[in-house]
Amino acid sequence: MLGDLVVTKYNSGCLRSILLKSHNIGTEEIPELYQLVGAAAEAHHEAALKAAGELYVREHTIKAQLSENVEYSGRADFVRHLADGTVVDEVKGHTSKNTRLDVIRKGEYNVSYLAQLVSYMVKLRTNRGRLICGYWEEDTNGAYVQQEQRIFRAEIQDDGGVSVDGAPSGYFVADLLAHQRAAVRVLEGQEVGPRPDKWNQKWGGPCQMCAFKAACDTYDAAPCSTEEFLQLAEEAVEALEPRDPPVINKVKPPKRKKGDAA
Repeated sequence: MLGDLVVTKYNSGCLRSILLKSHNIGTEEIPELYQLVGAAAEAHHEAALKAAGELYVREHTIKAQLSENVEYSGRADFVRHLADGTVVDEVKGHTSKNTRLDVIRKGEYNVSYLAQLVSYMVKLRTNRGRLICGYWEEDTNGAYVQQEQRIFRAEIQDDGGVSVDGAPSGYFVADLLAHQRAAVRVLEGQEVGPRPDKWNQKWGGPCQMCAFKAACDTYDAAPCSTEEFLQLAEEAVEALEPRDPPVINKVKPPKRKKGDAA
């Protein structure tokens, strides 16, 4: 968990998490390390765009009224204005070696990041976007240095399907819009909403990593009012053990060759 976002290969989108976030339950500040690496990753990408002479807008705010009381609000990292159209760039800086292996080397893109990117693409009426994923370490001077990078190119096809690097992702814009409508219903009606299908698995399910698992288990066993569910969630947050701050890997110094001076 990072705040109320489930971070796994299955990823988030839980309607209950959306409801809790609207009540400021379970939210927490992003650790400073992630903020610093994120800022470094965006600055690194902006320098590359400038060097290429591209026209772009950084931190493009996107707002849309979804219903009378629910507003969509997002911030695209970069919106590039090219001769052949608009491209949205989302930049993600990673510090985990497991993420480096899975995302950058194996090409297993994060589905929640893809959904975020596609939602921006839809709102900006463009069919192209990119996920720029970098792996970062800290050098001996305390500076954050990108070690590897992988770019995933997303495109919305004529049938509404989303492709990544030319291959079908299995996701459609219609799926995104259907989930958005469901979220609006939950927020408008202040409903607890259903638990995502197959999430509460003993092995590998996102619910196993969620701070609100006990609250959801209790609710599913004996459904109660929304107010009672919110109270269960607040109690779950209060019972959480403090977590150690994340640690970034250090850049390894080059190996000395035989005969080099000490």
